[in-house]
Amino acid sequence: MQTQDFTKFAGVEQMETAVKASKETFDKAMKASKQNADKAYKAGADAVAKSVDGMFAAAKEQVEKAFPQAAPRFDELAELNKGNLDAFLAAGAIAKKGMESMADEFAAYNQEAIEESIAGMKAMMGVKTFQDWVEFQTAYARGLFDKTVANTTKLSEMSAKVASEMAEPMQARFTKVSEKYTKPAKTAAA
Repeated sequence: MQTQDFTKFAGVEQMETAVKASKETFDKAMKASKQNADKAYKAGADAVAKSVDGMFAAAKEQVEKAFPQAAPRFDELAELNKGNLDAFLAAGAIAKKGMESMADEFAAYNQEAIEESIAGMKAMMGVKTFQDWVEFQTAYARGLFDKTVANTTKLSEMSAKVASEMAEPMQARFTKVSEKYTKPAKTAAA
């Protein structure tokens, strides 16, 4: 029985070239995407902060005219709301960073999967018997399944970590406000 090396045929080299070009294009797009996301986040956060500052300045002016006795408390309210906004924006920044990390992880996984697929095609083309092909295919499928489960687990863990980290500035703010505005409970004398 004569065997033939099919790795020289079937466009494997062309596929490798196309994958490399696609990866370069994808990397450029990811970099541009991250830069645009950073710019958009900063512009949005700045716009919200400026808008809130303007709103509170206008409201303070009206409160001072209509209720001069309430004006000192208005600054306290404005500071409270500024702290809330800062906590919200900090949580947003954490979310943005976490999503970028997850996108990087997902892109790396996809790139690795493409490279492994090409290597698998090359290896499969070198198989000489049906039994070898079945064994190869079984091992290859098991490996893909294991990697998919591992990657899904990793992305799930990353998601949970981002959610937990996002909650931290909000929880810290809640605790600070609660401590400031709640009075200690009085204990009954026994």
